[in-house]
Amino acid sequence: MYNKINEIKLKKKFNKKADVSSLVVWIVAFFFILFVMIIFLGFTLIVYGDKKISNNREISFKEKQISNLEKKEFLVFLQKEININSNKERVIDAIKRSLDPFFNIMNDKNENFVKTFGFKALSNQDDSLYDQMLARGFDENDWDSFLMAMENIQDGNRVKEIINVLNEICDNNAWNSYLLELPYGIVTKEGLKLKSAIGEEVYYENEDNELLYTPVIYFTFNYRGETIELKFRKSLDCENL
Repeated sequence: MYNKINEIKLKKKFNKKADVSSLVVWIVAFFFILFVMIIFLGFTLIVYGDKKISNNREISFKEKQISNLEKKEFLVFLQKEININSNKERVIDAIKRSLDPFFNIMNDKNENFVKTFGFKALSNQDDSLYDQMLARGFDENDWDSFLMAMENIQDGNRVKEIINVLNEICDNNAWNSYLLELPYGIVTKEGLKLKSAIGEEVYYENEDNELLYTPVIYFTFNYRGETIELKFRKSLDCENL
């Protein structure tokens, strides 16, 4: 009788340990599955559909013949960190902040430069812009602020750092191995150039361009109440790193 009682107690003890072990296994399995699902969800958001990568601003691609890999590559580029005056900024934030000086130029009606002239005035500057600014309530100081803002973009670190990141995407030595259109010009391997100097033809989807470049990525986001569009394409000779 005594031996039988001990045997029953021993079995209960082993059963209890088995139950605890099973619970631990299930807990570990649950968190592993949860981790995999989170990774999968993150990857899906990166590769498919509209993207939100900053400050809850809606960011999206125009649906062209762009592969998911090319979309992902461009998103990774926008989120790369660069050094600006000893501070780290993501490329997308550096582009936004480079526009702030133009939003801060105000006329006598409290309208900013971008609202008055649009981004076209930045990338296709003509000789009449000075007179147009005076006619729309801007003054000499505003004109000087505009010139200084353009000079800071041309000679500042942001464009140079963006070029360094683009060189990681394409190591082709040609000046036009990649073409990134920003509101104030087109970034090439040789630096920032006015859109009027290069021309819209580089983004045409024609037979000649299709033999030289990847399809154009059109990327839009909202900033300070304005819709901003970026365009990007690279040479087919580029070697992805």
